[in-house]
Amino acid sequence: MNTKFLRNIFVFLIIFVQFNLIDFSHSYNRNLTIRTRPSSIKLNFKNVFGLFTGIEHFKYRPNVNPGVLYYRRRRNQDKKLFNAFLKSGMNRYNAVHLIDKQATIPNFKGHLIRLLKKTNGNSTFVFYYAGYSLNTKKRKIFTCWESIRNKAVHADFLINAFRRYYKGRKIILFADGHGSDLFLYVARKLALTGKSVIALTSIDKSKIETKNWIFTSALVNVFSGSYLPDVNADGIITLQELLYEAYRVNMHYNQQRVGFYKSRIPAGFVVSKVRTRRPRFSGRLKFKPGDFITGGHRITGHSRNYYITSLESEFKTKKSFKLDYKAKFPKFKKFRPGLIIQVLYHHEYFPVKVLKVVGPFHLVKYGGWSDKWNEWVMHKRLLKVKYQAKVYAKYMGKYYAAKILKEDKTRYYITYFGYDSSWNHWIAKNRLVIFK
Repeated sequence: MNTKFLRNIFVFLIIFVQFNLIDFSHSYNRNLTIRTRPSSIKLNFKNVFGLFTGIEHFKYRPNVNPGVLYYRRRRNQDKKLFNAFLKSGMNRYNAVHLIDKQATIPNFKGHLIRLLKKTNGNSTFVFYYAGYSLNTKKRKIFTCWESIRNKAVHADFLINAFRRYYKGRKIILFADGHGSDLFLYVARKLALTGKSVIALTSIDKSKIETKNWIFTSALVNVFSGSYLPDVNADGIITLQELLYEAYRVNMHYNQQRVGFYKSRIPAGFVVSKVRTRRPRFSGRLKFKPGDFITGGHRITGHSRNYYITSLESEFKTKKSFKLDYKAKFPKFKKFRPGLIIQVLYHHEYFPVKVLKVVGPFHLVKYGGWSDKWNEWVMHKRLLKVKYQAKVYAKYMGKYYAAKILKEDKTRYYITYFGYDSSWNHWIAKNRLVIFK
């Protein structure tokens, strides 16, 4: 048989396994089937080296807002994640936690290189970053405390540091915040060096910052040994279950799709063990531990006729939810591919075309903008338009379906759908969005 044909089959199988680790099109609660058994490969916390960079105060960049504004986080999940790794067995002297003013560029670079030099052949390096990143063709950077427009850490520094100093085989990258999909790019570059790499980020092709940074709470659930991520109740949390936990938490609380990449690590890779007691649930009950219900609540237990639920946010609250017929699984509205709709972006609606639908997520393309602006969005940011058209005109801050009647060098003469000819007028070409 042709060698080239066999190689193509092998590449196809790798891609298929990569993107089908979790079937994102199925129901979003307990109908997940764990297709892989726990692997013999486990995360050895005693040989984990880690750099955790987080935020206590939000510091907005002076070039975006006048002056410097501070907003203190009520619940710092970054610290909880770092402590969870310590309690799991990570050596305190093999890890560094940088918060706010500690996370300067010299400190970040110095600690990273120092930790990488300490590693050995059996080491696993865990890199966690919470903050603002930028992932474009020209600029691939992430910020530290003192970062301004022209002063940040380039992704190539991170890649080159691992190539030069890291002696281990496994690298785990976690990133939470705007532009965190940058670290998927970093993971792909590191995989080319022959390393085993996992990358899990709070967004995948999204241009809106994650709300309240809840993504990290999913990581805390996993590495603190909570029973909630343990889908099949076997007392072990695998990579597949870690991905599913992050996917569900991000979907229900942030309305965003997580970014994921792995290379040379099996789906059954054991990342943690369950260390909390799982409440007993009767098989007759409608909901199970870990299920999400309407209103953003998550089932964590039950007592007589009440469900005990939690609501994740910067202001964490626990409530007892009375068992009645009002409790339902959440439903997500979907728009078919090819449909023209509008998406909310920074307090303004823009016309977009639905390219693909996976589960509750829609991959949309902004009219008049390049493919780099394509992003995954859920129904809460989407708005159905009254008329389907190839042309949309901006009038008084809103977009309306229109038809071009004639044009000259700089303008179009248009008519609006649903309006009589008295509304016809000339409009500048830059105020029209045209879909091909």
